[in-house]
Amino acid sequence: MKQAGKNYRPNTAALRRPLTGTAAIAVVAVLAICVAIAASISATLSHEAADRRLRTALSVASDLEALLFLHVAANTDFLKGIGKAGYSSQGWPVGRAAATAKTYDRLMQSLANVRGAPEKLRQLRQLSAVWPEQLEIAATNLALADAQAKAIKPALLQQANRTLGHIMVLLSQLSADERERIAHMQFASQDQLVKQKSSLAVASAAGILLLLFAVLTRQRAELAKMTSAIVAAEVQRRFKEYFERHPVAMLIFDVNSREILTANTAAQRQYGGDLRATSIDQIRPAADIEHFRRDLQSYLASGASGGLGGVRRHKHADGSVFYAEVTYHFLDFAGRQACFVTAHDVTAHEAAKEALRLRGRALEASRNAVVISSRVDGKNVVTYVNAAFESATGWSVEEATGACPWEMIGCDQTSPHVTSIGESLKA
Repeated sequence: MKQAGKNYRPNTAALRRPLTGTAAIAVVAVLAICVAIAASISATLSHEAADRRLRTALSVASDLEALLFLHVAANTDFLKGIGKAGYSSQGWPVGRAAATAKTYDRLMQSLANVRGAPEKLRQLRQLSAVWPEQLEIAATNLALADAQAKAIKPALLQQANRTLGHIMVLLSQLSADERERIAHMQFASQDQLVKQKSSLAVASAAGILLLLFAVLTRQRAELAKMTSAIVAAEVQRRFKEYFERHPVAMLIFDVNSREILTANTAAQRQYGGDLRATSIDQIRPAADIEHFRRDLQSYLASGASGGLGGVRRHKHADGSVFYAEVTYHFLDFAGRQACFVTAHDVTAHEAAKEALRLRGRALEASRNAVVISSRVDGKNVVTYVNAAFESATGWSVEEATGACPWEMIGCDQTSPHVTSIGESLKA
């Protein structure tokens, strides 16, 4: 027994193993708790920051939508006033201009650090400042042409339309960029949520504390999801209300099947029936359908998100043809590649242009010499002569245009007859 006792040694390695395992578990538990606490703090801070960024992005999207509405409404008011006596453009009143300026100020502040956005906003603001002046000049030209039988200058209206087109394209680009930013935020939020769940799943093994923290995080995630759903529903509600109540005809159609997916009340009233589930081809004369399809394919191939479609022939449900000024914008609608279209009835405007064109042709065809003069820089000068005038006097159109009428016909401007005529013209 003594020999056995002398040879006995305690198994210290066996004693150390349980101590080492316990310490390791304790260390792992402490690390898990620390990771959980750190993850909790980080998640809270990042979630609040993400919420702020999302609210800002949604506010930017709303402001861009407001800018689109303001410009469309201004263009609508302008077009409604064409042809009225004494007309001057009402498309850009003080209230609308003030609302536009405030919206631009908010956007400049919200997008100050977004790459490329400030430059586009500056371009937009410049175009929005120039466009009302162009509308006023075009409106004045149309009113004077109608009242005084002067020639319409279509270049003025075309210039205003090009400016509006540039505005719409820039707004579409900014809206697309903002939608992409919101999508990135959502993906990042989802990715962060997955990481949080993974960390909490590992940390939950440390004890009840981690389990409670996981429950709390899940509740926060569900709350964020509900908030996003509420915000998305509100955005959809606002767009639907804007779409349905807008006075200009609006519709959305599938670019592949050309099926009309939805149309607002103004469109149904303008075309004379329910357009939904019908083909976009049915709103235009049969002779124009192939031309429209080619244009649609060229718009899609260009890669542009939207633009002006120009004045097109459309038809009512009873088959009668009218003229519509069209704008378009490509978008994703209910998971389908679609095109958003506005179609403003400009038949009266086109008829007025045609009447002026015929009047001009009648003047040119007249066998009587016709001279039209105007006050330019304080002087009375010739602004128009017809072909009969050239034959009668020998003066060419180029020679007569800009010349003094009295000098051209060889009259003494100090004679009593000229003075009498001058007084009559002033009266």
